[in-house]
Amino acid sequence: MVKFYIQPNSSVPVATQLFNQISFAITSGQYPPGKQLPSTRQLALWTGVHRNTISKVYQQLKEAGLVDAQPGAGVFVKQQGEDNRAGELRSLVRRTIDRLVQAGYSLEQIQQEMRAELNWRLQCAATVWVACHAHDPGVGKIMATEIRQALSVPVQVVTIQSLPHLLEETNNATTIVTNPYLYSATKAAVEGFDIPVIALPINRYEKEIAKLQKLPPGTYVGIVSASSGILRVAETIVRSIRGEDLTIVVCMPEQEEELYNIARFAHVIFVGDSPDLVQHTIEKAKPHRHRPLEVIYCDRYIALESLQQLQRELGLVNAT
Repeated sequence: MVKFYIQPNSSVPVATQLFNQISFAITSGQYPPGKQLPSTRQLALWTGVHRNTISKVYQQLKEAGLVDAQPGAGVFVKQQGEDNRAGELRSLVRRTIDRLVQAGYSLEQIQQEMRAELNWRLQCAATVWVACHAHDPGVGKIMATEIRQALSVPVQVVTIQSLPHLLEETNNATTIVTNPYLYSATKAAVEGFDIPVIALPINRYEKEIAKLQKLPPGTYVGIVSASSGILRVAETIVRSIRGEDLTIVVCMPEQEEELYNIARFAHVIFVGDSPDLVQHTIEKAKPHRHRPLEVIYCDRYIALESLQQLQRELGLVNAT
């Protein structure tokens, strides 16, 4: 059973604590598609949070496209990866053929041209676009790096806001991927285009969370990531679990002064990405440190099963 930790005296509002924890549980696969969330009564008993607050959080999750509310039944995790891919494919193919037939082409002509087009595209490398918000390009860069390393395919980071224009301009076959947080916004941006959008569930970070739970009170914890969104969620979850008994400082790798201070004073640093830059800063601060330092390099942001799913979607049988 997923556990939620609410710190009533935390500087982070209770609703924010609960929203970030539930959304993380969904996007990391701990609550899979179709799973029913606890009723407001159950969650109130577990956490001590008022049912009205829980109802508002569930509404926020619905607006974010993470859950569906079924009257009389409850709140269920929404399918982010488009469960009926085969049915969708058949529907797209049929609509395309219908339009071509209506335009006066024979089935033989359509078959010939489709076969030629498919053969050409199969000879080309798969192209993947990673969609992210313009205000947080870091999460797109992290996802793109992990996809390139795992699948060896061309990957381009694009903003959700630019997708309609880019799709109007391109003639290349493209698959768009994003994380479950941004799936609904990405789907809305490509409405009207026959473009697949795949939501890739993120890592559960079980080892990192277990480590945080065991740290003694007063520990200075630094968290480093290229994504402002990841840092925001990470800090909220840590404070939800530990309250104010840890000193939590987060920064992005390009924030040189903040990163140096973390490298100099922290007891533990969790590094989500940019390990070389972090290690360089740690070495630079080493002569001025007066306490032991533990550096934890976090597992990949995209869950391994998600990369395997993408591999299958792209037809990359021999990808590693």
